[in-house]
Amino acid sequence: MNVILLGSQDCWLDDTTVLLRDRRAVHILEVLKPTIGDTLRVGIRDGALGTGRVVAMEGSTVKLVVQTREPP
Repeated sequence: MNVILLGSQDCWLDDTTVLLRDRRAVHILEVLKPTIGDTLRVGIRDGALGTGRVVAMEGSTVKLVVQTREPP
């Protein structure tokens, strides 16, 4: 199962929205090929697991709204 690992070094736009521009974004776009509204498994480094809902995709950038609820 794919889990996109997120951390404090990522580009967080607010408490729940993250903008990915690196190899994770490329993997999401080229391998997972989501559509707007799809959810992906995410995990916070040293934290909880949850989902990231795809809200935007532009070029090689992916914006996710993250909800974490499950313990690691």
